[in-house]
Amino acid sequence: MKKFYKFMISREAGIYWQIYFGVLIIVGSVVPQGDVKQIENAKIPSILKSIIIGTQSYDLYKSPIFLASLAVFFITLSISTYTIVYPIFVNLFKITKTPAKKHLLRSPLLLEIKGADFEKAKKVIKKRRFRLINEKEGLLHFERGKLAKTSAMFSHISLFTILLGVSLSILTSFKSSAPLVPFEKISIKNIVARAESKGKWVTSESENWSIKVNSFRMVFHPNGMVKQYYSDLSVLDNKTNFELDRQTISVNEPLVYNGVYFYQASWGISHLAVVIDGVAKNIALQPLKSDKGNVSDKIKLGKTDAVFFMDKKNQVFVFDLDGQPINQLIKNDTVNVNGSKVELKDIVLFTGLQIKKDQGIPLVYFGFILLIVALIINYFSHNQLWLMENDGKYYLVGKANRSNYLLEREINLVADLIEVDKTSLVKNTTNV
Repeated sequence: MKKFYKFMISREAGIYWQIYFGVLIIVGSVVPQGDVKQIENAKIPSILKSIIIGTQSYDLYKSPIFLASLAVFFITLSISTYTIVYPIFVNLFKITKTPAKKHLLRSPLLLEIKGADFEKAKKVIKKRRFRLINEKEGLLHFERGKLAKTSAMFSHISLFTILLGVSLSILTSFKSSAPLVPFEKISIKNIVARAESKGKWVTSESENWSIKVNSFRMVFHPNGMVKQYYSDLSVLDNKTNFELDRQTISVNEPLVYNGVYFYQASWGISHLAVVIDGVAKNIALQPLKSDKGNVSDKIKLGKTDAVFFMDKKNQVFVFDLDGQPINQLIKNDTVNVNGSKVELKDIVLFTGLQIKKDQGIPLVYFGFILLIVALIINYFSHNQLWLMENDGKYYLVGKANRSNYLLEREINLVADLIEVDKTSLVKNTTNV
């Protein structure tokens, strides 16, 4: 049990945790999130479908597996921070202790030199960006890069920040969608109510505003493919109808209001505005599975039933139930279909808005910035250097938390600068 405890708070366990969460994030990226119906209707093996649904991988970041993993990771990280990292951090504010000469003589990196002028050595070593922290008779103690030891604390703070951001996202985020036609509006309360996924703390009771689509337009490439589509949106106060904000959005250019992001996600055919025998009607269209166009439900025209069909070139036709074309409809022209007078007034498009709010994202980003800072700090090393005289012999002794090879070069360089003769380089295998 003691070995397991030590392993759980060890650096190795931290690496395994990172790999584990990396795998979970990959799963969350591959499996569609937020709607179990997508999984139920997906064309995948039934056993894989059962695993995804059983483990709630379709809503991974709110699943029991992910939440339990976060809880265990938080506990182990807290224990590791308190027992290992915090004492190191506290010691940063204390003067580094100078070991006894007998211990220094057993240091892994020790260079014996012939003669040394301590006053000159102090100046030379200080120019090498070392700081003199202790001076005794026959002993000078220098150090450099003590702040490098803060990398562990920065790493742990960054992980706590990321955990806090993820937890906040799970509890306060929501994702919704709204297909709206021009001049249609929807309140934020309805948007939240119809959300595909939302956290337990999500509420819109204090919000009293709506989003309205003023217009929707598309720009095409010369070959007829859609290049970009734009929605002119207004944020309106529900009581006064006062315009609080207005922006034309496009793909990757969202409107942001009160932390809610409105993205231009899709578009489609809402309905045909037609006049049949003098009566205005909206004929709803649905996309065909073959993706060859959009078709309506059957509608009575004269004495027989027919359907409206619009192809990919936005041409509108009337078909009989056998799939034979009866007539083509041109905007603002009236045609006779089975004895009924039909006029096409407009093809009404809808704009598909994706709506999100996630208050945890800034914390997650900030946590990753701190993690990058920790990695940069970790690149540097904490070096200690001693110049001492013992029994008529002079030594340069070095110690580093990493990059011993670089410190060895530094010792040789210092020895050259203080103009002494190096007689031997001893690398002891006996630890202090």
